[in-house]
Amino acid sequence: MVRRSGWLAVVPILFGLALCSDAALAQSMMKSELPMCKSRNLGAKIEPGAVAPVGVHQAMTLALQNRSSAACKVGGVPEIAFADKVNRPLPVHVCSNCPAYLFPVMPVEAVVLQPRQSVYLVVEYTAVAGDEGCEEAATFNMRLAKEERPLRIHLSGVRACAVVDVTPFLAKLPPNGLFPDSEAAEDAGK
Repeated sequence: MVRRSGWLAVVPILFGLALCSDAALAQSMMKSELPMCKSRNLGAKIEPGAVAPVGVHQAMTLALQNRSSAACKVGGVPEIAFADKVNRPLPVHVCSNCPAYLFPVMPVEAVVLQPRQSVYLVVEYTAVAGDEGCEEAATFNMRLAKEERPLRIHLSGVRACAVVDVTPFLAKLPPNGLFPDSEAAEDAGK
């Protein structure tokens, strides 16, 4: 009898584990079966103040909203570029998912976007005072895939020069404007 009751206690646990793994497998399969988001179905806007700037380290946070009626996914780090007021590319080196002062290296994951849901991208750049040979960026261009047309966002007051760092797509932003494990968070905690 003791053995039978021991097995009776184990059966619900095994059944529960099987259900959990089936749910995880179904969610994983659903994520992989979703189409990639198309730029024509996304709206882009700048979210001011979402990531706290620190000294010369400035952050531009972009929110991309799924404007279609169906779920889709984004993943990786998009191709980005800055252009001047006549749409000439600015000589800016983009470091994708590199450790920066405002954010650490982030996990690169596919993010599922339901209709009206947003995903985020953070770009760190150094604020340049005066004229050190840098032109003001008039537009920020982002391409989700090579065959996609770029999303274009108009800018003002951004003088991005030399190197900018960009995160992968993020499902959410840090609640207090500082990314955990970043140099900025460590310095703020001192």
